[in-house]
Amino acid sequence: MQSSCKLNLFTPAIPALRRLAAASLLLASASLAGPLETGRNAPDFRLPDRSGALHSLSAYRGRVVVLNFWATWCKPCRRELPALDRIAREYAPRGVTVLGVAMDERGWAAVSPFLAQFPVAYPILLGNPRVARGYGGLPTLPLTVFIGKHGRTAATHAGELTEAQLRKALEVMLGETR
Repeated sequence: MQSSCKLNLFTPAIPALRRLAAASLLLASASLAGPLETGRNAPDFRLPDRSGALHSLSAYRGRVVVLNFWATWCKPCRRELPALDRIAREYAPRGVTVLGVAMDERGWAAVSPFLAQFPVAYPILLGNPRVARGYGGLPTLPLTVFIGKHGRTAATHAGELTEAQLRKALEVMLGETR
């Protein structure tokens, strides 16, 4: 897979952007694909959760967001869910939110029974074609978008991420590299 992570080089003095750039570089070594230009505002959306409550991406400003597009029929997506769940639980107190966007054509008819069998602690939202277009058409699943505290895209990753890759990227984004 090709990397399309781009660094915003004209404002390197801002620490938050330096962290976003570092996260982009870190993830670039892990087979990234980039439907979105890094450093740009991530497209906002309003998507429903299982209860029908609408969630907008802009409501999570001030937090680092791990936006994971997935589907119940996608084996790599299913393998990734436990790692995302652990990350969501562990990093929530540190200002990180994981949001899952299910892209199943059958909607909640497919997603609800799956989540009953494999529950996760983070919000699962139901995606739609408009959101998919906003995020580059979702050329592959899973697709994970890392969004900084100010709503700007730090990096994207096409394909399955390991828990170690997720942790490393979040430590860099949070400015807590070791």
